[in-house]
Order: sequence, then structure tokens, then C-alpha cells
Amino acid sequence: LLQSFTSADGLNRPSQIAFDEAQTLWVANRDANNVLRIRTDPMNKMVRTKLSGITAPRGIALDRDPATLDPVIYVADQTEVYRFRVYDTIHVDVKVLLPTLTTLAGGTTSQVEFEQRVRRDMDRAGDVLKQCRIDVVVDRVLFISDPNAGANGNNGTVLTSTAATLTPEESMLLGASRSLNDFAINVYYIHHYTVANPTPPPQTITTNVNGQAYTNDVFVGLPNGQTGIMLARFAAQIDGAALMGGAIDTTAAHELAHFLLNNYAGLGPGEHHGVGVCGTAGGPNRFFLMYMSGCGMRWTIEPAECTNMRTNGDESVYVEQF
Repeated sequence: LLQSFTSADGLNRPSQIAFDEAQTLWVANRDANNVLRIRTDPMNKMVRTKLSGITAPRGIALDRDPATLDPVIYVADQTEVYRFRVYDTIHVDVKVLLPTLTTLAGGTTSQVEFEQRVRRDMDRAGDVLKQCRIDVVVDRVLFISDPNAGANGNNGTVLTSTAATLTPEESMLLGASRSLNDFAINVYYIHHYTVANPTPPPQTITTNVNGQAYTNDVFVGLPNGQTGIMLARFAAQIDGAALMGGAIDTTAAHELAHFLLNNYAGLGPGEHHGVGVCGTAGGPNRFFLMYMSGCGMRWTIEPAECTNMRTNGDESVYVEQF
């Protein structure tokens, strides 16, 4: 016997198996109502549920879309045959600072309601990244206390810097409650950012107000235990007097793409396709996902960006390809 797969791997009356081109095993898992994908390396076995909600699948076959060459999978139950695209996957582990639920005006949002918001953001990100054949799976949504509460005296804020080094508050938060999965992307929802040495203090930051990705592309030497993404619940007005809006629409997708890209120059500075007010400065670039301003219209992903996210030698380790 070389290797066994049992109910401990999630098998429940498997009915048919098939191998793909990468020699990974696909299983129509009848009584679990799902399809499993199994890496059959005896030294490094991995089992993933790739399709679920199918009623008692009994047959399986693999193919490629003749137009795009994307891999597809056919699954048969007792009455129908289904066709699915096969996506690579990124896993996100979300932490929400409890003060994020409270607005500066004194209003509050329940954890149930905020978790719905988080999952809506991630669903939206999944819709966008599917253009690159990348699926987004939320491993958990965890509500935590602000680890910086004693340092800044204003729960839910994070002091940030425009320099390519982390502030102590950024370091502390990015090290908090991290996923045990080294290949999960840690996402933190904060209340808002503050900027170092403002005039007059305190002033909320007027750049990067919706979100920021922390990778070793910008923060050189950043250890793996401090990579991640921060999304601000509220965005600052220019004078810092009021907070409103917040991480909107495609912001989560935009920051996840930053995290997965590896020094991608794109059509503008850094990884951005232009900077400016939505609908004006930046012209047609405002339709790109990587446009800097938090425009609800951001959507398009360039093919070169997709290739970079899935194949670069650094951050692509977060894209599950086995």
C-alpha cells in the first residue's frame, strides 16, 4: 500500500475519480454532496473541497474550454450533468477590530451585520478576481480587541507612515491573531488611519484612507508574520473633521490584487493605473481595478496582471495551485 484516503480526509462514499494534467486526483464524493481535489504526494498530501452543494454526485470528467483553454470539470448526479470552471484559490483570514463597529458619531453596528459586510466585500473581490481564475475563500471572520488601544488612546485607529517602514502600531496589528495557515492572507478591518506628525494633531490621514497592502515589495524586509491587508471602515475628509464612507465596493479586491502582484508597474506609478478624483483625472484608467482612487467603477483587470498574480515567484505562493 502506497497511500490511503479515508473518511478522515472527508471522503464519504466516493463514486468516481479522475486525474488532471497535474496528476491531482478529483473525487465525486457522493454522500458528502461535493467534489474533492486531492494532492497525492505521500509526503505532502492536501485535500480541498472544490465544489459543493451538488446532490449526490456520481460521475466526474475533466476537460478544457476550447476558446480559453481554462480547465473545466463535468459532474453528474442522478438526473443532470453540470459544467464548472476550475479556479485556483486564495484563502483570507479576516480580523475585525471591535472599535470598528462604532462610528465617531456614536452609532454602532452589530457583529452579525458587520460580518455580512465583510463577506459581501470578499464576495465582490471573488467576483473580480475570477477574471484571473482566482477564487476567494473566507476561512473565518474573527472579532478582536484593538492591540494598539493602550498605545494610541483612540480605539480602532492605526498610525501609518508614508515611509517604507512599518510604524509600531502597524507592526503590532499585523502580528495579531494571525491564521495558522501560512498561506492565508491576513486581512484586518480597522476604524481609520492616522498620520504621523500632522498639523494640527490629531488628523486623520488623507491618503490610503480606504486600505493598504503590506508586502515585502514596498516594506522591504517585512517578515512573513507581518504581511497582510488593512481595510478602513471609514474614510477621512480632507480636514480630518469627519469620517464617512469607508472601504467600498472593489477596495478589498484592489488591496488583495496589490498583495498578490509582485512589483507590477502597470500603466502608472507603482501598481496603480492613475490617481485622481473618480470620473475625472486618470481618464479611462479609472475603470481599471488598480486605479488608485476608491471608485465604485473599478473593475477591469488586465491579462498581464492576472499572469503576474498567479505566477510571480513571490506572492503567488498565496494562490493555491497544486
